[in-house]
Amino acid sequence: IHLLRNCKFCIADFTQQKKGVYFESGFAVGQGKPVIYTCEKKDFENAHFDIKPLQHIIYNTPDELKHALIHKIRAWIA
Repeated sequence: IHLLRNCKFCIADFTQQKKGVYFESGFAVGQGKPVIYTCEKKDFENAHFDIKPLQHIIYNTPDELKHALIHKIRAWIA
């Protein structure tokens, strides 16, 4: 919670649908922080209905995610 209150933005990865990511990303949104949503392509179909409409970076490999995050952060956050 302390780190989320003090961060500039939050990256929330929904791969494997861990419940904590729902709380943490929602908390960040409630604090007015920008949230970058990500999910591995093979797992996105398992995402809960309430996050599917949000713009996600859908990736196949960690390297693909890395490059997409660099571009997103530079364009959207920085």
